[in-house]
Amino acid sequence: MEREDLIEAIAGDLFTYVLEGELPEDDIAALVKPFDFPEQYNDFDRLVNLHFLLREDVRTFTAELEDRLRGIKTETTAETRVQRGGIDGRVDWESTYRKRSTSSPGNRSLYVVESQAEQYAIPENLVLKVLINTIKASLEDVNRYLKSNRTWAVDTWVGEHQLREEFTSLAERSYHLQRIPDTDRDKLTDRMITRAASSRQDLYRDAANLLTERERYETGDRGALQSLLSDTAITPQKTETLFELFVLFRTLDALRTLESPQIGTPTYHTITSGRDAVATFDGDTQLRVYYNQTPRDPNISFKALPESEPAQSRSDFVHRTSTDVADAFFTDTNIQNHTKRPDVFVVASRQEEPVRSYLAIEVKDSRNQQTIRQGITELLEYLNFMRREGEYPFAPGKFGCGLNGILVVQDLDDTGLSPASLAEQSKANLPIRIVQASHVETVLPAVIRRLFDPPSLD
Repeated sequence: MEREDLIEAIAGDLFTYVLEGELPEDDIAALVKPFDFPEQYNDFDRLVNLHFLLREDVRTFTAELEDRLRGIKTETTAETRVQRGGIDGRVDWESTYRKRSTSSPGNRSLYVVESQAEQYAIPENLVLKVLINTIKASLEDVNRYLKSNRTWAVDTWVGEHQLREEFTSLAERSYHLQRIPDTDRDKLTDRMITRAASSRQDLYRDAANLLTERERYETGDRGALQSLLSDTAITPQKTETLFELFVLFRTLDALRTLESPQIGTPTYHTITSGRDAVATFDGDTQLRVYYNQTPRDPNISFKALPESEPAQSRSDFVHRTSTDVADAFFTDTNIQNHTKRPDVFVVASRQEEPVRSYLAIEVKDSRNQQTIRQGITELLEYLNFMRREGEYPFAPGKFGCGLNGILVVQDLDDTGLSPASLAEQSKANLPIRIVQASHVETVLPAVIRRLFDPPSLD
């Protein structure tokens, strides 16, 4: 699969991705899927905050705010008050004589005075202040993501121009903004929003439009979210990352579409650094899905050299089996030792028999035989050295039922190679399966159903 194909395949799933990448240069609106189940994102509000902040017009609004505030609109109102002694303002003599005669006869020091007051608490300014407070709160909410030096963060809020710091400082020190009272969003009426949206000043029209769009996101409006993601999806630049995400998202799709009580419904989590699952399922097996990370669960580990047991026997099994698999798939043998963690790892929280509890997927964005051989070795090491609560799920030399490990590689059609088909791999009783990219969307659902859904394996 080429880069363009991968972007098209994953564009609709990038809502939760906040790792390294850039904002899309091209319009990918046609590729973004509608948000059918926004309630399944456990961090939905924070992700809305982030993608709202990444909108170009939001960043432009904040960058131009200081200059625009010089033309802020106010209204002048007349205030009437009673003074005794000194006079501060214009004396309303008619009201003064009336007040003296009715409340203080003979008191020549009493005056009714009129003064002019500049009012900031007008509908347009209240709408503006709510938007500014929304942006400020959103920046605080996603600060954990903006702290990074990732390309998309540097290009937007924390780069050379330090837009985040400049905006935050302005919001806190501006004389004009301090004069506008803070207002809860639910206190704004439709009439206030309409008045701001129809203002002659761009400042107020933009504020009303951005605030209205923001509310559509919060209510889960599918069209609005689709448009938002088309403009702000953080897109990895490395093709290998795109390929890994393609496999991850197809794994999640396969699990979700089974609609089985064994699997349940998903909750999607933000894809960021750390060891938290990117998805959890509430079915009987309580599946968790990890991307390129070791689970936070301290009971699960991938250690090539266990401290309490000589690893030679297991290493021998890995290398010997890796050689056998490579020979069945290719023709030469050259095996490397490498153990880190699977690119995609599915684990059942409620432990079943081992062959029903784990699925390790290694992804190699390559058609090169040596790279694929390396992937075979890595995947076998994951299965062989994986431990849970200090115990190996699989005995030495055993790697599950043949479906617990999947290596995904690029399509080999134009390489001149003749790789074994899945049927041939199964017939040869290979301990893992090697799947080409074009077969992922058909193979993964079948594998996942056999592993996690049926009452027993064939």
